[in-house]
Amino acid sequence: MKELSVGAITFLEKKVLLIHQINGNHIGFPKGHIEINESPEKTALREVYEETGIKIKLESLSYSIKYKLKSGINKEVIYFCASALNNKIKIQTEEIHNAFWLEIEEALQKLTYDNDKKALKYFSKKFKA
Repeated sequence: MKELSVGAITFLEKKVLLIHQINGNHIGFPKGHIEINESPEKTALREVYEETGIKIKLESLSYSIKYKLKSGINKEVIYFCASALNNKIKIQTEEIHNAFWLEIEEALQKLTYDNDKKALKYFSKKFKA
Protein backbone atom coordinates (compact mmCIF):
# COMPACT_ATOMS: atom_id res chain seq x y z
CA MET A 1 0.00 0.00 0.00
CA LYS A 2 1.17 3.54 -0.81
CA GLU A 3 0.47 6.94 0.68
CA LEU A 4 1.27 10.32 -0.87
CA SER A 5 1.56 13.69 0.86
CA VAL A 6 2.43 17.03 -0.71
CA GLY A 7 3.68 20.23 0.87
CA ALA A 8 6.03 23.14 0.49
CA ILE A 9 9.26 24.35 2.00
CA THR A 10 8.53 28.05 2.18
CA PHE A 11 11.13 30.80 2.28
CA LEU A 12 10.79 34.44 3.32
CA GLU A 13 14.01 36.37 2.83
CA LYS A 14 16.61 34.29 4.73
CA LYS A 15 14.07 32.35 6.81
CA VAL A 16 12.06 29.17 6.35
CA LEU A 17 8.61 28.26 7.66
CA LEU A 18 8.43 25.33 10.10
CA ILE A 19 5.48 23.75 11.88
CA HIS A 20 5.22 21.75 15.10
CA GLN A 21 2.60 19.10 14.33
CA ILE A 22 0.26 17.73 16.95
CA ASN A 23 0.04 14.31 15.25
CA GLY A 24 3.44 12.73 15.86
CA ASN A 25 4.69 15.74 17.85
CA HIS A 26 7.40 16.53 15.31
CA ILE A 27 8.79 19.65 13.67
CA GLY A 28 8.67 19.75 9.89
CA PHE A 29 7.01 21.50 6.97
CA PRO A 30 3.33 21.98 6.09
CA LYS A 31 2.01 19.08 4.03
CA GLY A 32 -1.03 16.89 3.55
CA HIS A 33 -2.95 14.53 1.31
CA ILE A 34 -4.16 15.32 -2.19
CA GLU A 35 -7.92 15.83 -2.40
CA ILE A 36 -10.05 14.45 -5.27
CA ASN A 37 -9.28 16.18 -8.59
CA GLU A 38 -6.52 18.26 -7.00
CA SER A 39 -3.04 18.61 -8.51
CA PRO A 40 0.04 18.25 -6.32
CA GLU A 41 0.73 21.97 -6.82
CA LYS A 42 -2.77 22.94 -5.65
CA THR A 43 -2.36 20.62 -2.66
CA ALA A 44 0.86 22.38 -1.63
CA LEU A 45 -0.78 25.82 -1.91
CA ARG A 46 -3.85 24.68 0.05
CA GLU A 47 -1.99 22.81 2.81
CA VAL A 48 0.45 25.63 3.58
CA TYR A 49 -2.41 28.13 3.72
CA GLU A 50 -4.71 25.89 5.79
CA GLU A 51 -2.03 25.01 8.34
CA THR A 52 -0.29 28.39 8.65
CA GLY A 53 -2.29 31.15 6.94
CA ILE A 54 0.68 31.81 4.66
CA LYS A 55 -0.01 32.32 0.94
CA ILE A 56 2.79 31.08 -1.27
CA LYS A 57 4.16 31.19 -4.80
CA LEU A 58 5.61 27.88 -5.97
CA GLU A 59 9.05 27.87 -7.56
CA SER A 60 10.06 25.40 -10.27
CA LEU A 61 11.81 23.05 -7.83
CA SER A 62 10.47 19.95 -6.13
CA TYR A 63 11.98 17.27 -3.92
CA SER A 64 10.65 13.77 -3.25
CA ILE A 65 11.17 11.72 -0.10
CA LYS A 66 10.26 8.03 0.11
CA TYR A 67 10.20 5.87 3.24
CA LYS A 68 8.29 3.08 4.94
CA LEU A 69 5.97 3.83 7.85
CA LYS A 70 5.90 1.60 10.95
CA SER A 71 2.57 0.29 9.65
CA GLY A 72 4.35 -1.04 6.56
CA ILE A 73 2.85 1.55 4.21
CA ASN A 74 5.22 3.01 1.62
CA LYS A 75 5.05 6.79 1.97
CA GLU A 76 6.11 9.45 -0.50
CA VAL A 77 6.25 13.14 0.31
CA ILE A 78 6.67 15.69 -2.47
CA TYR A 79 7.83 19.11 -1.35
CA PHE A 80 7.75 22.13 -3.61
CA CYS A 81 10.05 25.08 -3.05
CA ALA A 82 7.99 28.21 -2.36
CA SER A 83 8.23 31.91 -1.62
CA ALA A 84 5.94 33.41 1.02
CA LEU A 85 3.61 36.17 -0.13
CA ASN A 86 2.82 37.22 3.46
CA ASN A 87 4.49 36.59 6.83
CA LYS A 88 1.69 36.68 9.43
CA ILE A 89 1.12 33.15 10.72
CA LYS A 90 -2.34 31.94 11.71
CA ILE A 91 -2.11 28.29 12.80
CA GLN A 92 -4.69 25.57 12.28
CA THR A 93 -5.13 24.61 15.92
CA GLU A 94 -6.62 21.17 15.15
CA GLU A 95 -3.36 19.94 13.58
CA ILE A 96 -0.61 22.37 14.55
CA HIS A 97 0.92 23.26 17.95
CA ASN A 98 2.87 26.15 16.46
CA ALA A 99 4.35 27.56 13.25
CA PHE A 100 7.35 29.86 13.06
CA TRP A 101 10.02 31.40 10.83
CA LEU A 102 13.64 30.42 11.46
CA GLU A 103 16.99 31.11 9.84
CA ILE A 104 18.13 28.13 7.74
CA GLU A 105 20.87 26.96 10.13
CA GLU A 106 18.56 27.12 13.13
CA ALA A 107 15.82 25.31 11.19
CA LEU A 108 18.26 22.49 10.39
CA GLN A 109 18.77 22.03 14.15
CA LYS A 110 15.02 22.05 14.92
CA LEU A 111 13.74 19.69 12.19
CA THR A 112 12.89 16.25 13.57
CA TYR A 113 13.66 14.12 10.50
CA ASP A 114 16.89 13.85 8.52
CA ASN A 115 14.91 13.57 5.25
CA ASP A 116 13.42 17.01 5.91
CA LYS A 117 16.90 18.38 6.65
CA LYS A 118 18.14 17.02 3.30
CA ALA A 119 15.21 18.64 1.48
CA LEU A 120 15.87 22.01 3.16
CA LYS A 121 19.59 21.85 2.30
CA TYR A 122 18.74 21.02 -1.33
CA PHE A 123 16.29 23.93 -1.67
CA SER A 124 18.41 26.45 0.23
CA LYS A 125 21.32 25.83 -2.21
CA LYS A 126 19.17 25.89 -5.36
CA PHE A 127 16.94 28.74 -4.25
CA LYS A 128 19.86 30.80 -2.89
CA ALA A 129 18.01 31.42 0.36
